[in-house]
This record gives sequence, structure tokens and C-alpha cells, in this order.
Amino acid sequence: MIKKLHSIYSNEVPRFIIDLANTTELKRLEHVGQNCGQDYLNAEIFNPIFNYSRLDHSIGVALIIWNFTKDIRQSISGLFHDISTPTFAHVIDFLKKDYVNQEITEVDTIQVIRQSEEILKILNEYDILPEDVEDYKKYSIADNKAPKLSADRLEYTFYLSLTRGKIKIEEVEKIYKRIVICNNEEDEPEMVISEPCLAERLMKISIENGRFMSGKESKISGQMLADILELCCNKNILKEEDLYIYKEEEIVEKIRTSSEKEILSMWELYTKFDEVLESDDYVEGKYCIHLDVKRRYINPLVFVQEKLIRTIDISNRMKKILDDYLHDKSVKYIYVK
Repeated sequence: MIKKLHSIYSNEVPRFIIDLANTTELKRLEHVGQNCGQDYLNAEIFNPIFNYSRLDHSIGVALIIWNFTKDIRQSISGLFHDISTPTFAHVIDFLKKDYVNQEITEVDTIQVIRQSEEILKILNEYDILPEDVEDYKKYSIADNKAPKLSADRLEYTFYLSLTRGKIKIEEVEKIYKRIVICNNEEDEPEMVISEPCLAERLMKISIENGRFMSGKESKISGQMLADILELCCNKNILKEEDLYIYKEEEIVEKIRTSSEKEILSMWELYTKFDEVLESDDYVEGKYCIHLDVKRRYINPLVFVQEKLIRTIDISNRMKKILDDYLHDKSVKYIYVK
């Protein structure tokens, strides 16, 4: 599935992507799951059809950028955008209480690139300076202000919909082949969908993914895993920097083999809970939390009678779906038995 998805993104994999993907820093991302630790949950809560790593995602983003720009610097910036992501990825945002922005995973990108002899050597071979590729936000095809369409948002929308069984690979290809590059309202290059029905479909699946990522199961699992990691750090079982060194399975093994009963008890709860309940009041004696998190979605530009219009402005149906999503007020508390 991953090879097929990447082949849709680009009919070629440039040598520079292969070379950089084999550096120590990027190969580490093979062992950082894209699902932020949810792969260890009870299958009743999350049961992906296939596993997808941060490296898979990063290569996917780079291939999308390459396909539409043929620009080596932009493509490498996309490849590097998650290079400083720790084990369990966005769980670090829960650990640092960055629930809404969720950008802590990108903080050390510059440092990782500039301290890697392997990466610097390859960049030098292509006559590329580190400052040209260490901030993907400078390239609007790679990343732009939400909810515009970017390579990063498009890639994780496709992968997550596929792994959750919400879309077929044929539909991914159909949407992807209807994407072109045009200048948007702010005169910056942006990916545009050429058919309104496909733009609506992409927006709808992005909202469905957003509901999943901001849903009660994702919120409580993210916070619980963050609490487990914090306990491990407090008990000297882990150091925070270990999250940037060890493989995901190695961190899990440290948790599982801990002699601390509180940690073992929380890990058992994390891996075995099969239902998240709601309450207007705090529930004593249960793992119970309240928090608001980032709400992700895409509102792509679309061609309508040779004009560029945001999907939300041509579809009352999508207006209703988006409004329901953004104004869906969760109950005060969620908890597990």
C-alpha cells in the first residue's frame, strides 16, 4: 500500500530523496509511528489497516512537492519537516501542554540538520545550503497557513483515510490527478483541485480525519501516554532526550519492564481500555481529563467557471459539515473505566 501510494505521488523517486532518507537522522523516523502511539491501543479503539511511519510520511511529502515543483530545495525541506520529531510524535505536545498549536515536534529541526555530517555532505554535493531547506514553512506548496491545501496536509489526509479504511487507493489517485498549482488569494502558489466534487470530497475526508484526531479516544490516549512518559522521567526510567534517541519499541520495552507499579498499571490501562465515557462532572477514581485540542481540516481552492474559489464558498453542504465540526462542544470530562 505504501509503495502504491508513493508511486501515485510521483512516478520517480529522485536520487537525492533516496540518499537523504538513508541518513541516520531520517532513518530514525522509520521507528516513529505516524499514529502517535495509538498503534498500541486496544483494537476496539484503533485498528489501522497498515502501519505508516514518520519516514513514510516525510518521503510522501517530498514526493508530492517534487511532482508539482521539480524544485530540489522545496522537496528536501518537505523531507526534513519532521526530522526532529520524537518517539510517539505529537504526544510530546500533550507532555508540554501544547494542545492547540501542536508544533513542538518542529522546534529542533535546524539543530538536527546542522549537526549531521551525513546530511551536510549530501547537501554540499547538490550545492545546497542548510538554510535553504531547514524551514519548510517558507515554501507554500510544502506548508502554508491552515486550512489551505499543502503537501503536508494532503499527505497525512490521504494516509490516515487509507489506514482507517475510509477511502480507497483509487479515489486517492483520482483526486491527486485533478490537482494543479495556481496562485491563491495571497498570490502564493497553492495546490488547487480542478473539479468541485473532488474538492468537496477531499474537504469532507479531512474533516472526518479531524474528528478522529480531536475525538475523545485520541485525546484521552494522547494525554494518558504523555502522563506515562512523564512518570517514567520522574522515576528516572527515561530522560526526555531518550524520546529523540530510542526507537518506539525500545521506549515501550522500558515502560513494560519497569518495576514501578504505577507505571505498569497505567500502561495496562492504556493498552486495554475499550471505551471512553463522558461526564459533565469530574469522575473520582477514574482516569478522567478535560482538554481542547487542535482541530484540523482542509478548505481547498477549486476551479469554478474559470475562477478560483474556496470549497466552503461553493457548497452549503460543506458549510454545514464544517460548522458542526468546529462548533461541536465536547462534554466537560472524558474518562475510562
